[in-house]
Amino acid sequence: MAFIKIYKITKDYHKKIDAIIDKKKTGDSELIYKFTTTNEPIHQLESAYHIMQRFPVDEYVKPEVAHQIGIEFATQFLKDYSDYVVATHTHSKVLHNHIIFVSSSMKEDEMYRKLYEEKLHQLVVKITNDCCAKHGLSTIQYK
Repeated sequence: MAFIKIYKITKDYHKKIDAIIDKKKTGDSELIYKFTTTNEPIHQLESAYHIMQRFPVDEYVKPEVAHQIGIEFATQFLKDYSDYVVATHTHSKVLHNHIIFVSSSMKEDEMYRKLYEEKLHQLVVKITNDCCAKHGLSTIQYK
């Protein structure tokens, strides 16, 4: 795992979700996974975060393995607290996952806001490292 980017989505959630699940980018629906805790469509919920996991070009990772790492990460990180989408993009030279999770549906929304401000990146890196190591891939060193 070479790179992780995290940011809060403050508007146009439905456009962001539509963009990451575009079949031109994922290749097919097998590389899209949705988890929901509510009956509402994920597009209609409010506050969200977007995590990108990029895999190194020199460490060949099959799309199915990258997607499995994204799902394992989201399951460990979010448990059943949040709705989320995992989409693995294969359209560019750099294989990568997009994970969007909805903070407004979380049981402990305030906890995640505080983690985002203080330690979210470290937590995301740790769980991603665990998932990558399980699949024999490199990990990120963090402070």
